[in-house]
Amino acid sequence: MKSTQLPVLPNVAMQIMQFNPDSQSSDGNAFEKIIAPDQGVSAELLKMANSSFYGHSGRIKNIKEAITLLGVKAAKNLTIVMITRSLKINLKGPVYRLYLNEYPVIAALIASDLAVELGQKKLSEDAFVSALLHRVGMTIMALNHPDHYNVILDQCAKNGWELRKMEQDSYKTTHAALTLEAFASWNLPAAMQSTAKNIDFPAGRSGEQQELTLITELADIIAAKLLSLDIASGSAEKEKAILNPFGKGVETTYKYTPEFYEKLKEHPFYKQAMTG
Repeated sequence: MKSTQLPVLPNVAMQIMQFNPDSQSSDGNAFEKIIAPDQGVSAELLKMANSSFYGHSGRIKNIKEAITLLGVKAAKNLTIVMITRSLKINLKGPVYRLYLNEYPVIAALIASDLAVELGQKKLSEDAFVSALLHRVGMTIMALNHPDHYNVILDQCAKNGWELRKMEQDSYKTTHAALTLEAFASWNLPAAMQSTAKNIDFPAGRSGEQQELTLITELADIIAAKLLSLDIASGSAEKEKAILNPFGKGVETTYKYTPEFYEKLKEHPFYKQAMTG
């Protein structure tokens, strides 16, 4: 097997990834300047702002108005959904659609909601990005080994094989290691790099993790269960251990039902991720 290479992101994509909405200089005007050169991203952002979900159909005329309506953080998150979708544009088929498109965006939407449920509303937008990207190494694997990795994902699902072991045996690396490499290469925030490093931590180490890591991990477990994926290292014991630092019990997760999943499928971010 050939060595696995990280994708090179366009300059605009790198700037979007590294944009910090909480910085004093990072207002809507600053974000507009970053995305303005990319007509595709600008057009999609404008289209989203005019969707029925936001109740302003046809009334948002320019990017400045779109960013104002969505909010800078939500606008950034939407553009990251677009960036990740563009990476997968040539990765077709039901297996990739499930693992690379649906799984990350469901985890991201759940993470954003979980942050609020756990009294960490300030982390809601960061949790979205963290959960959306925390297994981006799977996409990198697929880009490097499109046919073979599709088979590995399919066979792991059908036979109950451990995915990371199959990756290590086939490619001498894992999607978790590639995610960490990508986060460092793209210069993502230290908190997200820490989450990438510690994802799939054992239940006994929950107390050592930062809040963002805990939220991302729990969202990942819930998303995997909703999609019937045997990939996240979850258990009732681990969910309880993750929730304990927030002073919450497992009943917090009871809302994430198949009916909740169906509602998520109506979210414009979900639709954006699943387009193509």
